[in-house]
Amino acid sequence: MPGPLHRRQFIIDRSFHAIGPDWRQVDVPGGWVLSHCPHLPVKSGGDGAVLIGDVVTSDTPVPAIEATRTWLGRWALIAGGRVFGDAAGLLGIFAAWRRPGEAVLSSSLALLAGLFPERRAHPRRIGWFGMGWYPPPASRLEGAVKLLPDMAFDLNAARVVPCERAQPDRYADLTVPALADKITGCLSVALRILATKFVRIALPLTGGHDSRMALAAAVASGTAVETFTLRFPTMAKADRLLPPELARRAGVPHRFIDFRPQVDPNLQRLWDAHCFGASVDMDRYFFSRRMFDWLRPGMVVARCAGLGLSHAHFHGKFAGLEWPDVAANPALLAGRFKDWVSTKIEAAELGRWISWREQHGLAGDWPDIFHRDQRMSGWLSAAEQGFDLLPASSIQLVNCTDMQDLLMAAPHDRRASGELAHHVIKTARCGLEDLPVNPALDGLGHRVHQKLEREVFRATCEIGNMRRLRGWHSGWGVDPASGV
Repeated sequence: MPGPLHRRQFIIDRSFHAIGPDWRQVDVPGGWVLSHCPHLPVKSGGDGAVLIGDVVTSDTPVPAIEATRTWLGRWALIAGGRVFGDAAGLLGIFAAWRRPGEAVLSSSLALLAGLFPERRAHPRRIGWFGMGWYPPPASRLEGAVKLLPDMAFDLNAARVVPCERAQPDRYADLTVPALADKITGCLSVALRILATKFVRIALPLTGGHDSRMALAAAVASGTAVETFTLRFPTMAKADRLLPPELARRAGVPHRFIDFRPQVDPNLQRLWDAHCFGASVDMDRYFFSRRMFDWLRPGMVVARCAGLGLSHAHFHGKFAGLEWPDVAANPALLAGRFKDWVSTKIEAAELGRWISWREQHGLAGDWPDIFHRDQRMSGWLSAAEQGFDLLPASSIQLVNCTDMQDLLMAAPHDRRASGELAHHVIKTARCGLEDLPVNPALDGLGHRVHQKLEREVFRATCEIGNMRRLRGWHSGWGVDPASGV
């Protein structure tokens, strides 16, 4: 059964917040207090450091941030008077200021909204298609900042400071096959460690590259996994036909989770309240139809959304755009998402991200950094927060600085062609690479239906935004002392 509202969330403030009757308190050096749900793992170190969340590594001391490059999982680290987040910001860290020099941090905008009831929620509603997230460092709550992956929070100064850890240039001299070997090794180590921490590993499987790469690593590492595919009415034929055959070749079990047309409104309201309306698409769709009810405590779902870096997704979406042009005119970037009513607002919010990147640099190709900062830290982070309501754990296999460096180090054209993914997939040596990736098996009628559904979803959302955004011009103001 889904857990209570605010499950696995935390607050960092000057006093304890008893959000639930069993919430716990950890004192942090400097007069700070960590309040947290008992389902959220917390580990204190002898030097006053505190590790929050799930970390997948060979051991879990509480070290300095420099030692976290190989950590996988959703976590936050309080060390040396600063708060650091995980590689892609999937355990969201939001900051809101009571006044200059006095801030509150939380993993939950819903909790911050409760602490600042006078503050408004952003009127823009996000949809399934287009820019389906509130672009960090902006957020949906007035005056609240979401930390990007290369941001830390200085508790004493109550401001955001830079903390870039990505270094894809470290691997620039490696060939694509050598990068693929290292990526397979990272995935294999992660899966072996998960096997020691959880009783069952469930791997979602589709007809695409990403899940097949994870399956190949499981086979190569000898890790026992079970695979599953969630059915829904408009899913591609390839996603119905390929997963059972992929699982058969890999020698692992596969199951379909059947579509349930009936929405449970209570579950939908729970998801929306927990995520503060920041996650509206697939996981919410499946959660409200009880399609995750089969998950149990002790299980982990090894998810692979971040592997989109392996095929340079945003290099294709932003083809023809150069960084100087984007920096000068954020509307060029927002316009690629085709949200015809919201584009001006999205451009203003992306302008804050561009300003941060202009001040602190780009650690890799800018479409890859967009992928990390926006698609992962914005969209994926909100979905992962929703998953906290479930009794099983969720681990994104690419939420690791070293893994992201390896993926970004390969030339984008050799990623976009599928070459990098192909090298990873064939390490399984069981014929996974012989099956086509996302083949166009659907007839014209099905493809037209899918396109119409997308456009209806988009139009419905944007027609509503036409009314909601009337008179709204530039998004939220942020405290000038915030550092953002």
